[in-house]
Amino acid sequence: MSSANVTEKLWGWSERLSSNTFRNTVKRGGYCSIHRHRGKRQIIVCERGQLIIEEFSEPDSDPIFRTTLHSGHTKLTLPYQWHRFISPDGAIFSETYLPVYDWAPEPSDEDIDRFDTGGVTEERQLCSRKSQ
Repeated sequence: MSSANVTEKLWGWSERLSSNTFRNTVKRGGYCSIHRHRGKRQIIVCERGQLIIEEFSEPDSDPIFRTTLHSGHTKLTLPYQWHRFISPDGAIFSETYLPVYDWAPEPSDEDIDRFDTGGVTEERQLCSRKSQ
């Protein structure tokens, strides 16, 4: 990636479009860490492909909700909600962060609690974290 606004990730890459909006390209089998944001809501808009959003009551538990997004679909994640995305076949999506508190006006790693790390794996391995 040649742009200063693009960051390579284990699951693909992320391009910063503004102070609170990113456009992400996820590799086939890509998934992000199980994480939560303390001071902001997150709106996810799937532009292309399939994106699965898993939500957890606790980061080491099975998902309590699993939402599948296709092109044009959106999903809101709330502060303190453990979640992650998975893309079995690759996807492009944007995410916009909306602050809930004045102390969290822009995206920051200081606002994120991470349980694990993301990466790329085969779809069958993504469906059952407990068996790994």
